[in-house]
Amino acid sequence: MKRVHYIIVLIILLISASYFFFSKQTSTLKSEYSDFAIEDTGSVSKIFIADHEGNNALLERQSDNNWMINGKYKVRKDAIELLLKTFNRIGVKEPVSKVTFETVVKRLAVRSTKVEIYMGGEKPSKVYYVGHATKTHYGTNMLLEINGKKSSIPYITHVPGFFGYLSTRFFTDEDLWRDRAVFEIETDQIASIEMRFLENPLKSFKIERLQNSFVLTDINTMEKTSDINAVMVDEFFQKFKSVHYEFIDRESSEEVVDSVKNSPPLHQIRVENLEGDIVEVYTYYKPITDGTLNPVTGEVYKYNLDRMYAWINKHDFVLMQWPTIDKILAYKQDFIAKENVEN
Repeated sequence: MKRVHYIIVLIILLISASYFFFSKQTSTLKSEYSDFAIEDTGSVSKIFIADHEGNNALLERQSDNNWMINGKYKVRKDAIELLLKTFNRIGVKEPVSKVTFETVVKRLAVRSTKVEIYMGGEKPSKVYYVGHATKTHYGTNMLLEINGKKSSIPYITHVPGFFGYLSTRFFTDEDLWRDRAVFEIETDQIASIEMRFLENPLKSFKIERLQNSFVLTDINTMEKTSDINAVMVDEFFQKFKSVHYEFIDRESSEEVVDSVKNSPPLHQIRVENLEGDIVEVYTYYKPITDGTLNPVTGEVYKYNLDRMYAWINKHDFVLMQWPTIDKILAYKQDFIAKENVEN
C-alpha cells in the first residue's frame, strides 16, 4: 500500500508541475529565455558550434572583419552573413505544445546542436540548443541558455518571412564553411600571371607588371615584349578578382585522385601578388564512364563536359565548372598590339 501511495503522490506532483508550467506559457513568451535574438551582430566576435556527433566548428571574426574557420581558412561570406542575419531576426512562435513537450526535451538533451555566441568576452553571451524541425517544417525546436543557466522551456523558433526550419544553418563541416575562392585578388595587386597550356604549349605566356607598364613573355622562346595592349591586360587581370571552385572532392577514392594527379594536366595557372604570395592551379579532365554519346560523332564521351578537376597549391583537390575556367583563359596573341600582328 505504501508503494501505491508514493506512486499516487508522484503522479499528483507531475500533474501539478505540468499545470503550473503550461499556465505560465503566455508570460514566458516575454521572458529573457525566449529572447534568442542578437540585436547588435556587429559585436559578435566568436561562434562555436558543436553537434551531437562530436563535430565542432570555431568561427572567429578578424580585425579586417573577415571570419576564419578553426583558425585555418577564410569563411564564406554568404554563409557567415546568413548566420548573423539568423541571430538578428530569430524569434519565437510559441512554446512547445503539451503533446510534444517531453519528446522535444529528450531530443534536445541527446541530439541537439550547441551554438555558443560570444560578444567579446570569455563566456558566451547566449547559447542555443538547436533541435529538430516541427512536423510542419516551418519551425525549429530550440532551448536558450544565458549566463550558464538553461531555460526549462523549449520554444518553437523561426525567422519572420522565411518558411522553413533553421537547424541546417548551424553546421560543423569545415569544408562547407570555407571560402571557395581560388583566385580573389584586386587588379592593381597582381604582380604576374603565368598561363601554360600543357596540351598546346605554343599558346603559353606570362605577363608581369613593371611599375606602370607590363611585359609579355613567350614561355616557349622566352622572348619578351612590352609593346602590348594595356587595356586587354587590365581586362584579363580583372577576371581574377573572383574565381571560385564548386566543392572539395571528398568522395573520390585515393586511387582515383592519385590517378588524376599523375595524368597530364590541361593548364598550369600561376598568379603572384605584389607581396610575393602565389596561387598555383593545375587543371585536369574529369573522366566519365557512363557511356554518354556525342550526338554529333556518336562516340562515347571520355570526359565530363561540365566539370573538371583542379589541384590548388598541390593541397586542395577540387571540382570546378568548365565555364569558370574558360572565363579566365587567354592566349598571348590577345595582348599583342594590333599594329604588330601580321596580316
